[in-house]
Amino acid sequence: MNWCVAAHDFSHFLLHAAVLVKNNKAILCPASPGSGKSTLSAFLGLSGWFVYSDEMAIIDIDSQNVKPMFRPVCLKNDSIELMKNWHPSAIITPVCRDTQKGDVAHVKVLSWQQYQQLTPVPITALVFPKFKTGSELKLYKLDQLDAFSQLSRNAFNYNVLGKTAFTLSADIVSRAGIYQAEYSDLTQLATFFDELVQA
Repeated sequence: MNWCVAAHDFSHFLLHAAVLVKNNKAILCPASPGSGKSTLSAFLGLSGWFVYSDEMAIIDIDSQNVKPMFRPVCLKNDSIELMKNWHPSAIITPVCRDTQKGDVAHVKVLSWQQYQQLTPVPITALVFPKFKTGSELKLYKLDQLDAFSQLSRNAFNYNVLGKTAFTLSADIVSRAGIYQAEYSDLTQLATFFDELVQA
């Protein structure tokens, strides 16, 4: 499905990023595979946040607001058992084993009724996450140039949109809070996220 959207939708700016929303403010987490986006998305989605996507941000070119997708969060390998321990009542599919990405299961973080109430929201922060076993939460503010570079590298259709993508990326980094987060404890990172959407 990601390929279908990324290969054919040129009316939106598409980023490889988790989109987490609270208080009508979106935090984008652009990152490469293995950075913990989906685990973080599931954890927050079962803890009072709205998960607009765990891996693709769909940004309206004109309003620059990010739109919701109605999809479960894809958990892989150790994250599956961790999520079952953290949220025993969560609805999780049976595990598909030995796929190209290892063991895979999907967790429901949004009902259809909830999804129907969601609307596009502005981007308030960019957080580039990096999971590191045993690490205390470490936060670094990034400058706009570094954030712009990372944002463009995580875009699916940057080359296709050209100048439009350049301008949109520049606008986003000029008005959003920009951070890099190294973490192992999701509760610590969740507290920081709460602070960002309360500001």
